[in-house]
Amino acid sequence: MTNNSPKNKFRGTIYQKGISGSGDCFSLTCNDLHTLKSWLELEAKGKAARIVINENKKEYPLFDWVEIENYEINK
Repeated sequence: MTNNSPKNKFRGTIYQKGISGSGDCFSLTCNDLHTLKSWLELEAKGKAARIVINENKKEYPLFDWVEIENYEINK
């Protein structure tokens, strides 16, 4: 389900207590924003979480990550 290629246009990070086993955040990348959001919501498993989505405004191999969405789910 995860695709963490540096060539992907979108990066989403989910912040949730204990989500990754050793930390409180988990990141995924994808070229499709809708798919990325779906993946992040699945990872939340119905628990409260904050999701931050960034878009790379440059073309790989250059990076200019800009935050485009920041919201809470399952409050």
